[in-house]
Amino acid sequence: MDAFAVTGGEEHHHEYTGPDCGVETPHIPMQWEESANAGFTNGEPWFKPNPNYPKINAKAARQDPNSVFKHYQALIKLRHESEVVREGRFELLLAEHEQIWAFTRTLGDETLLVLANCSSKRAAIPNDLPDLNGGELILGTHADNAPDYLAPWESRILSFKKA
Repeated sequence: MDAFAVTGGEEHHHEYTGPDCGVETPHIPMQWEESANAGFTNGEPWFKPNPNYPKINAKAARQDPNSVFKHYQALIKLRHESEVVREGRFELLLAEHEQIWAFTRTLGDETLLVLANCSSKRAAIPNDLPDLNGGELILGTHADNAPDYLAPWESRILSFKKA
C-alpha cells in the first residue's frame, strides 16, 4: 500500500531527529494500524509516525469502502473483467487541458470515457466531450457527480454503448 495514498494524499514533513544517515528529508514509517508506532515496529523508529496514524492507516483504509485502497481494488477488478479496458483502442482527449486528463477506450460497440481532474481546483467539463448524461457511471471517486464540472481530484469512468 502506498503511504502517500494512506495519508489521504497529504505530504507530511517531520523534523528529523535520528542518526545522521545523509537523508535530507526522510520518509516517515508506513502507517499500518493504530497501535504504537503505527504498527511499523515494536522498537524505537528513527522517524516518528505522523500523529494522525490512529485515524489514517492501512488497516483503516482496508475497512473504509470509500478509501483509496478500495478504489484501487475496484480499478484492478475492472481491468480483469472488462475487455474494453484491456484491449480497447486508446484515444487521448483534451491533450492541452491544464486540469483534466481525458481519454476513451473503444472496443466493438462499447466506449469508456475516463475523466480525471488532476488538480486541487474544481474543473469545468468542456462542451466538446460526449454528453455525460448518455453514459453509465462504472466507477467514480465522488458520490456527487455534477454534469458540468469535476470536483478537485475527482475521476469518473463512464460506459457508452451503441444501440
